[in-house]
Amino acid sequence: MYRLVFVIALAACAEHGSGGGPGACAELALGDCRAASACKPDICPGCFCDLAFRGCVDANAEVAPCPDLGCPAAQCCSTEDQCTNGTSCAPPGTEFGCGSCNTQPGDCTSDADCKPKGTLLICEPIQCTCDDQKTCVNGCFSDDQCGDGEQCDFASARCVARPCTIDADCPAAFVCSGPTCARATCATDADCDGFCVLGQCFTGARGECRPPSA
Repeated sequence: MYRLVFVIALAACAEHGSGGGPGACAELALGDCRAASACKPDICPGCFCDLAFRGCVDANAEVAPCPDLGCPAAQCCSTEDQCTNGTSCAPPGTEFGCGSCNTQPGDCTSDADCKPKGTLLICEPIQCTCDDQKTCVNGCFSDDQCGDGEQCDFASARCVARPCTIDADCPAAFVCSGPTCARATCATDADCDGFCVLGQCFTGARGECRPPSA
């Protein structure tokens, strides 16, 4: 999709000279900006391994310094070999590992056990469970409660992969794979409208090097 935008951007640059006219780069998304030789992305690190794309600017432009957020630093990664001292690369959104296992007793084995208590309840594994115990928890009632590339199936109150027919039906960093959206695969950041982490595209963050669970 951003090949077309790239062509338009090149035409704009040609019209305004080799440096590009005002706004020639500014309207480009991150992936398109990387592909345009006359432009460069302005990216600042956030807290931990978050990254903020502040916009696309002319390749020769000076950009304002990134703000000092004063938050804890983390060892960020795109590949496993960037992690050291026994840590491994956890993709963005990965939950932290567990210490001692959770002995909380379960109260369900399937969603059907939860529905008499509430139509939006679903049966999910207890976090850090010792023996695969499950408990009734609130399911979804809007798409906003679901992860990237998912939507809420209101009948089951569960988040499911978003259906699609073409890539444009999917959010950034996803492609249409068969009937549903799936994360785009990549070799480098240039393959993503975002960032490449462990061979998959993500928006807004790199992975984080984390020690093994206790």
